[in-house]
Amino acid sequence: SFRLASMRAKEARAALEGDSDDIVTTSEVTVRERLRSALLVIAGEVEVTLPELKMFQKGGVLHEDLCTLLEAYVQYRSDLGYVPGMSHLAALMLLNMTPPEAFIALANLLNRTLPLALYTNDEAVASKYRAVLEKMLLERLPQLHFHLHKKLGLVVADYFDPVVMPLFSAHLPIDSASRLVDIYCFEGDGFLLRSFIACLAALEDRLYGDRNEVANVLGWQAAQWNLRKTDNQFLSIIRGVGTGS
Repeated sequence: SFRLASMRAKEARAALEGDSDDIVTTSEVTVRERLRSALLVIAGEVEVTLPELKMFQKGGVLHEDLCTLLEAYVQYRSDLGYVPGMSHLAALMLLNMTPPEAFIALANLLNRTLPLALYTNDEAVASKYRAVLEKMLLERLPQLHFHLHKKLGLVVADYFDPVVMPLFSAHLPIDSASRLVDIYCFEGDGFLLRSFIACLAALEDRLYGDRNEVANVLGWQAAQWNLRKTDNQFLSIIRGVGTGS
């Protein structure tokens, strides 16, 4: 539960801050160092999460809630730990839910087949989704496929993972990302693939540059998109994409 996970997170943080001189085993040192590393990454990522809202940075009204939520999730999924990109999705949950509700929603979303494969580096599963996505891109946007794959030598993971791992929450406007996640809960992983192709179609004229220019649109540090479409127009494009199968 969130209460138990957050309590463990607070105890773990207190232990790290205490710098105990007690004798510990090699395995305990490894666990501590992994946790210390995760907390440092979380602190850094929180500061750049949805900065336009000024709610999640230090001093913001949801700063502590976001840190607590992410630290609790690290305790809940200690096998996974913190993976870059989680903070945006967690922040999106907190804008619509209480911390306990957000914890449950985050855990459920990241346990779905496609997100779980990406976050755990399960290449056997992730590669199947990426192959379907590439087929859809080739069928729907062949010129863009040629440019990304043949001219630039990119692979699907280069431009797909940064957008889909946080479930579009780092790239789409907040209201659009919230609506997309809501629909994803009902329609499943195929909806994410169709949504991604719809985004590429809307952004196509910005994706014929070099590798850096493509990364500026689809990468981890990309600015929030302006698709120049209403949510309903965007959803209509998604509905028209098809499964590509």
